[in-house]
Amino acid sequence: MIDQKTVVQVNYGQEKDVVLGEIVKFSYYQPTPGGHIEVTASGIPSDCSSVCKELVARIGKMIQVRLVSSISTSEFTIKLDQLSVSESPVDPGAIEIYLSGIQPDKQ
Repeated sequence: MIDQKTVVQVNYGQEKDVVLGEIVKFSYYQPTPGGHIEVTASGIPSDCSSVCKELVARIGKMIQVRLVSSISTSEFTIKLDQLSVSESPVDPGAIEIYLSGIQPDKQ
């Protein structure tokens, strides 16, 4: 279950998950058999510059996105197809990171 305090983490092959921040928006729809995921996180990730560079380098490749709340954890493996980074409109000093990708079909 996703709530206002859900944290967005990504893993793109490193030893531990990278926390991007708290969830702002999440959507899942199924235009393809596996589904399409969009998630936006807001926060101040440690070493933001290198995290963003790593994510840009992985556009077109598989990454893991994990949504962690106090109640549950949801994990999605997606082929990253879009990434954007912008200043948060509501949290001074924070950034918003938008990720979008297709989840492979789980036949």
